[in-house]
Amino acid sequence: MRQNLGRFRMCYSSGLGRNPKLQGLVSVQFVVAPDGSVSSASDGGSKLPDAAVVSCVVSVFYGLSFPARDEGIVRVQYPLTFEPG
Repeated sequence: MRQNLGRFRMCYSSGLGRNPKLQGLVSVQFVVAPDGSVSSASDGGSKLPDAAVVSCVVSVFYGLSFPARDEGIVRVQYPLTFEPG
């Protein structure tokens, strides 16, 4: 996740351009397939008042990869807090 923080920040930066005081929680629910790819991702109850930023962050999850597993899928809820400064 840490190696992708820059991609999440890019989403947030676009929102800051529209609202310099933008802050809040983006919560993403995603599923990791047995091969380590993200097979689905969706908004998991985000509190950030910018739908475009939330959508952008969710889409970043589709580009993530995790170690392959033999035991099926893994469901994850991941919170990201954004605030200016």
